[in-house]
Amino acid sequence: MLHEFAIGKQFHHATSDPGDENYRYFGIALPVARMLDWLVRHEPGTAGHTIEEIIGEADRALGIPRRVAERTITMALTDGSVGPEARREFLDRVLVLEANRD
Repeated sequence: MLHEFAIGKQFHHATSDPGDENYRYFGIALPVARMLDWLVRHEPGTAGHTIEEIIGEADRALGIPRRVAERTITMALTDGSVGPEARREFLDRVLVLEANRD
């Protein structure tokens, strides 16, 4: 996931105005999104802790704001096998920013 964030950040900076902090989320490669979806379905407790670690490390190591990391994770799970209601409940427990929910 962190590699996907790093690629997204590089792509964003290459295609956007310098200093633009209004980007919403980064695209995540399908195999990585599927792995995260599997973890949410089968090990939701572990998934929650893992997502918190990813968000924290994205901020510390890559300077990616929490709102962008949360939106990226939300979008990565959108097309997964976790149903919309279960996904929303899971994300409500794990994520902080209400503005990042669909």
